[in-house]
Amino acid sequence: MAYQQGGYFGQGYHVGCHAPGSMNQQYALDFTLNQGDAVLAPDGADRVVYAGPATDGWSTCGNTDVVDHGGGWWSVVCRLSHVDVTTGARIGNNTVIGKVGGTGGFEPHLHFSLMHNAQIDMAHGGVYGGQSAKPHHMSHLGDGGGYYENFTHGMRMSY
Repeated sequence: MAYQQGGYFGQGYHVGCHAPGSMNQQYALDFTLNQGDAVLAPDGADRVVYAGPATDGWSTCGNTDVVDHGGGWWSVVCRLSHVDVTTGARIGNNTVIGKVGGTGGFEPHLHFSLMHNAQIDMAHGGVYGGQSAKPHHMSHLGDGGGYYENFTHGMRMSY
């Protein structure tokens, strides 16, 4: 069973992260999964913007994949034990992009966010600017899939 644990949007570590020039992770979601579980590319995945360790201001994200979906939309997955893609690689839906882990100093889980019009600045460790998108519909967040609609504050999810 996977679920949001203390890291649903607007709560916990995600509070105060949505100011200009910061991580903008206000609406990020944390899913408790098993160490080593495959992480699949979200629907609409096209290209890997960045794959590797986050540094500096983003160091708590650990191993990170940033995926371009077109139209200014990027998804960001953090805390990976292993990154299975390379920066610049073309990918599609269901491509294994990494393995669940606890890098960045946290227990194993998948940290997922969707960003619009963000910029990558690896000199400062990660993705900055843009807007954190509030999740309304999500599918395929791990091995086995799942679909969720109309998220609410504190909602628990399973699949």
